[in-house]
Amino acid sequence: MLGKYIFKVIGFSFVVIKCVIFDFDQTLVDTLSRFYKVYNSTLKLFGLNEISWKDFIKSYAEDTLDEYVPAELREKFWRIFLEKYGDFLGEIKPIEGSEYCLKYLKAVGLTVVVTTGRRAPNSELIFELVRAGFIHYVDYVFTAEGIMFKNHVFNKVCLLKKVLNELMLNVDDVLFVADYRADVLAARKLGVAIVAVETGLEDPRLLKELGALAVLPSVKELPPLLEASKLI
Repeated sequence: MLGKYIFKVIGFSFVVIKCVIFDFDQTLVDTLSRFYKVYNSTLKLFGLNEISWKDFIKSYAEDTLDEYVPAELREKFWRIFLEKYGDFLGEIKPIEGSEYCLKYLKAVGLTVVVTTGRRAPNSELIFELVRAGFIHYVDYVFTAEGIMFKNHVFNKVCLLKKVLNELMLNVDDVLFVADYRADVLAARKLGVAIVAVETGLEDPRLLKELGALAVLPSVKELPPLLEASKLI
C-alpha cells in the first residue's frame, strides 16, 4: 500500500488523490421512496396531478420527471422540491456496502466529503449521516444552501467548486462518486475524476459515455476497484 494516498493514472502522469467526495442520495443511502413523496407533495403544492409509484420509477430512471411540470414552472418547482426535502425524514436506508466503503477510505487516510444538492443547512445532512451511522467516517459536509444556480438546479458545478475552494483542493486532488448524469457532467466540466454508481437507476452505458471513469453497481465495489488497480 502506498501510504495515505490513492494514485490514478491520467495520460502518462501520476496524480495524488487526497479526497473522495460523495453524493448522498442514491449513492450512499436509498431515498427513492422519500423522493417520490416530496415530488408528489410539490406537484400538489403547484396544483398539479400526483403520479403513481410505477410512473415515478419509470420517469426517474429516464430522467423525464420534468414532463409532469409545465416548462414555465420547472425552475421554481425544483427549487422548492430541494428545499422541502428535509420535511420528509422517513427511514434512512444505507445502500449495502456504504459503511464498508467509507470505513475503508478512512482507513487508508483519505479525506471523506459528503455532498447533497438539497437546499438545506449542513446540520440537516449531518443529522442524516448520524442516523445512517456514517458520521464517524465523514470529515466535511456540503449542501446547496445559498448557492445560486445559473441553469439546472441539479447541476453540481457550483457545489463542487465550493468544496474545492473551501478545502483548498485542486481538481486533481479529488475523486467524485455519484449516481446521476448531471453529476458526471458537472465533474467532467471541472476536470474532476468521477466514478459513477448504478444505484440511481441511470443507464450505466450513458454514465460511461458522459465521462465516468468507471460505472459500478454500488459504492460497495469502490474499495475492490481501487485495490485491483494496484495503485493504493
